Amino acid sequence: MTIILNGTTGITTPALDSVAPFSSADMPAGSVLQVKQITSASIVSTTNSSFTDTGISWTFDNSLLAGSKVLVSLDVVMSQQYSGSWASLAYVTIYEGAINRGDTLNGIAGSAANLGGATSSTAMQYDVERIGGSCVFTPSSTTPTIQLYFRTSDPNTGIKLNTSWANSFSTYRSTLTGFIMEIA
Repeated sequence: MTIILNGTTGITTPALDSVAPFSSADMPAGSVLQVKQITSASIVSTTNSSFTDTGISWTFDNSLLAGSKVLVSLDVVMSQQYSGSWASLAYVTIYEGAINRGDTLNGIAGSAANLGGATSSTAMQYDVERIGGSCVFTPSSTTPTIQLYFRTSDPNTGIKLNTSWANSFSTYRSTLTGFIMEIA
């Protein structure tokens, strides 16, 4: 596409219908093609030690270009049930369809609510931990659904997202935040 600047006739541009379609090949590798902020205030819990669907998912507003990569970055509030022992680790991961895009055991992030390691205090169930994680992957389609999964390391210790285990009052709640990004 040529734009001509002439001191006599002004600017000449081609007709818009003559412009070639845009493709990811037109962008340098690593260029950001689209970004979407993601949030969820859903309160979900599990005692499952295998990754379990939280029911929280996101999609892009536009189809991805072939060959693009997806970057997911999350900041999640997690709490746990008091089980009479040391705090247990909780993990979050990202699934795209049936594919775990994080580590098969540790997901994309893990943490424990432990109030400084207290072992004999039921106060642990009021503590919350903010954990952050990210992953980059090549999606299996141009319209991926990105799903949040979680698990506990101890099936005797339940975990909960976006609030403390023992208290769901609004003052104890938080919102999962992050973004999904398409990268050329």
